[in-house]
Amino acid sequence: MNTQAFYEGTEVTIRGEKYIFPGLSLAQLEENIAEIEKITQMNEADMLKGIGKLAHFLYLAFSRNYPEISEAEFKNMIDIRLAPKLFQYILAESGFEEGVPHAGEALPAAGV
Repeated sequence: MNTQAFYEGTEVTIRGEKYIFPGLSLAQLEENIAEIEKITQMNEADMLKGIGKLAHFLYLAFSRNYPEISEAEFKNMIDIRLAPKLFQYILAESGFEEGVPHAGEALPAAGV
């Protein structure tokens, strides 16, 4: 494992290895914000229907520090218990308060 992460983030242990999960880049957020909003508004039952998208967003952030690990390898590293926690970490690292915007809350806007 690469011990030097390029982007700061939340340290998570997976299969005994430590990984740093950074937030999404501005470009990644811009390209995916509509889908990210949909996922943040899903309940647990619906989350299973969106698991492919969830896994993809997790990989987008993860790959910023570990580009040598393929998306298929990454999906085999994580499980359904860990995925929602990782999504919360990634949203928090991306600048969303508490990881998820609450009903009626606006998403953070860039300051001028």
